Amino acid sequence: MIQLKTKSQTIVAISLLSLLVAVLLTILVLVPQFSKLKELSSTANAKQEQLRLGREKVKSIKDGITLIANSKQDIDLLGVAIPKSPEAESALLQVSTAASMGGVTISSVSVSDSKGQLGVSISISGAYDKTMDFLSKIEQSLRPTQLVDITIGTVEGTDLSSTLNLNFPYLAVDAEASPTPSASGAVTPSDSAVVNTGAI
Repeated sequence: MIQLKTKSQTIVAISLLSLLVAVLLTILVLVPQFSKLKELSSTANAKQEQLRLGREKVKSIKDGITLIANSKQDIDLLGVAIPKSPEAESALLQVSTAASMGGVTISSVSVSDSKGQLGVSISISGAYDKTMDFLSKIEQSLRPTQLVDITIGTVEGTDLSSTLNLNFPYLAVDAEASPTPSASGAVTPSDSAVVNTGAI
């Protein structure tokens, strides 16, 4: 009887020892794996954060490129609206186009240049509503135009005869040397020029 009890105790002791060994082996094997998984998880999180920051930088660069492109378009448009030189030809074309669209007739044009302002004086004839339409089209033009004054002259039937003084701004740039009239009396760019066009 004692022998059976001892044998039973031995079996229990062996079982407990086996269980203890199994637990130790499990700890020795799984704990490093858990640590490795934790490390991999941290690395993956760090990579995701780097990817997020990278995408934000790419988006910022794309937004910057778009902003630069839009700014360039605005600068180009500003260069057209307010040129760096008087560009009398384009101003006269603007006036002539507005007159043609408004239905008025230009009889004479005079041009003068003051630093930063191109002055254009025009004589027109046309009905009142067409004269107002002409002024409206001048104001709606891309290049800013200032109406300095308007003088109503003679009235023929339903047509008005008017004289308008307009200013067209430009970005004046200091020249190294200002042109002067020649001995023969040639007109310099800064002098007034008067053109009698008849009907434009």
